[in-house]
Amino acid sequence: MKTKKTSVNRENWQTTRSERLNYYIGDLGRTLEGYIVTAFMTLFLLFQGINLVKISAAILIVKIIDACDDVIFGFLIDKLNIRNSRLLGKLAGEGKYLPWYRATFFLFPIFTVIFFLMPQEASDALKIGWFMVTYLLYDLSYTLVEVPMNSMIVSLTDNVDERNSILQFKGILSGIFTVLAGVVWMFLVSEHVGFSMRAVAIVSSVIFFIMMLPLATKVKEHNVELKNAENEQETQHYTFRDMLECIKTNKYMAIILLSTLIFSGLQTGSALGTYASYYLYKGGRYACRDRAAQYRAALPPVWKEKGIYGLRALRRADLFADLLCRIS
Repeated sequence: MKTKKTSVNRENWQTTRSERLNYYIGDLGRTLEGYIVTAFMTLFLLFQGINLVKISAAILIVKIIDACDDVIFGFLIDKLNIRNSRLLGKLAGEGKYLPWYRATFFLFPIFTVIFFLMPQEASDALKIGWFMVTYLLYDLSYTLVEVPMNSMIVSLTDNVDERNSILQFKGILSGIFTVLAGVVWMFLVSEHVGFSMRAVAIVSSVIFFIMMLPLATKVKEHNVELKNAENEQETQHYTFRDMLECIKTNKYMAIILLSTLIFSGLQTGSALGTYASYYLYKGGRYACRDRAAQYRAALPPVWKEKGIYGLRALRRADLFADLLCRIS
């Protein structure tokens, strides 16, 4: 059954096609830069010869710190005006959230590269210390880029339909290229090619920096006054105690939060999938096939968003995933 396509009226849109394209590319570079650490971290640390128990303890500590600093820096980015800074004011330029992005985005690939430059011959203590310090710096730079990037959607334009279109399209691009990048990375470090994770991460970081650069120089925020955004004075504010009381009085919310906590705690597939493919099967080829399977599952819903339904979407996804499997 064919669906009727609805035309999008772009007459009142404020951003240009070039600005939207640079925003999509910059956001994609930011997303993939963060994902490469997630994809490689566990296996990279194991290949460094660090004791598994020590790795687990170090990861637990940095994740606890990570949970706290995201909230703190998100608050600071929203409240502080970086343009008044003597050190970063010239880099920041004009805007609401773009100044934070311009002044800090280059730190993200730099700290990612430093993370993967861990010395192979160092002691376990030095390697764990290197991991904890560089991961926290990486995570800090990630927050400094992610928060303004996600907040920027309301300052780019005051047109609600335009915002929704930008959010939808960048979500589709992120879903497709995240899985595709995982396939490519696993293929590059597999026995078929044999590149080191360090080399792949460094080259990828350079590419992602280039992708993020145009957003800092060629995009303008057209809604710095935040029109059609939620009025802060009318927003109700809740304390942590109010939130706890809400959970106590709503058993269904308590069940959802508890199940989410349990699910997240047991969700070890992303961390152990690559490790299992190397040590239990035949090197990197099964990791490639696993990513290809994810690609096959992800594409039909993506094409459905664009109005392409049924067998046509499934065939395209299957053909591409099959090609990736054959290559791997």
